[in-house]
Amino acid sequence: MAPGCGRAGPPPSEGRLAIENVAKWRQLYLANHGRKPPADEAEFLAFIEKKMQERGETFDRDTFLVSPRDGQKYVIQYGKESANLGENSVAVHEKEGYRGKVLVAFESARSSEVDAAELPSLLAKP
Repeated sequence: MAPGCGRAGPPPSEGRLAIENVAKWRQLYLANHGRKPPADEAEFLAFIEKKMQERGETFDRDTFLVSPRDGQKYVIQYGKESANLGENSVAVHEKEGYRGKVLVAFESARSSEVDAAELPSLLAKP
């Protein structure tokens, strides 16, 4: 169903938990790779899948990077060196969001819901 077509959408907490989980995995990747981010989605997912297997847990590659709010893959900062980024730099964000709002997760893994119009200015911040 397309956004705005009467869908009530998941509870806000579900969206926040999902994006924060992605951001926390990105933090773990950075910690394990000398603050160097994954080059691309495939590298990131391979890392997560390996860690989940080590834990004896299942991992669904097809849904992990998909926002439960807009049904789109998250936009993740790949290949961007994190050493110079502050904890308030956007690491992950929804592609479309929900009802004019987009969830973002920062380098700190903290999340926030912002107006979609505000997203470009957040992405431009160093």
